[in-house]
Amino acid sequence: MMNKIFILFFILFFSFSCIKKTNKESLIYDGDKGFKYWLIDNDRTSDSGSHFFTYFDKNGKWLGFYINAKGEFVENKSPEDVISVNTWSLSNDSTIILGWYPNIIVKISKDTMITYNDRLKETTVYITSPDSLIPKEYQRIQ
Repeated sequence: MMNKIFILFFILFFSFSCIKKTNKESLIYDGDKGFKYWLIDNDRTSDSGSHFFTYFDKNGKWLGFYINAKGEFVENKSPEDVISVNTWSLSNDSTIILGWYPNIIVKISKDTMITYNDRLKETTVYITSPDSLIPKEYQRIQ
C-alpha cells in the first residue's frame, strides 16, 4: 500500500512540476502568438534615452534590439562577440539560460519578468512591449 501511495505521489509531483515549467515557457514567448517582445526597463537603458527589447519565440530563438538615435529599430549585436548564441531555454523552474548565461527568474507574470544574473550581479526588469513600438517587419521573425 505504501508503495502505491509513493508512486502516486511521485507521478502527481512530476506532473505538476512539468505543468509549471510549461506555463513559464508560454509566459516568456506568449503561448497564443508563439513569440513575444519584452521591453527592458532598467536604469542603464532609461538613462541613455534608448529602448532595448528582447525577442523570445517558442523555438528557443532569443534576439536583442534597440531603437537608435535616428529612431530606427536595430538588432543589437556586440562587436566583441566572436560567437553569438541567440538561444534561450529553461534549465529548471527558476533559471532561464540566455545565450550561454544562466539568469535566475525572480518573478514572472503575463506582463512582467524580473531576472537576476549572478555573474554580472545585475537585475533586469522586462515588461511586455507594446506592439506599437515594434515595426511590422519585425512582428514575426523566422
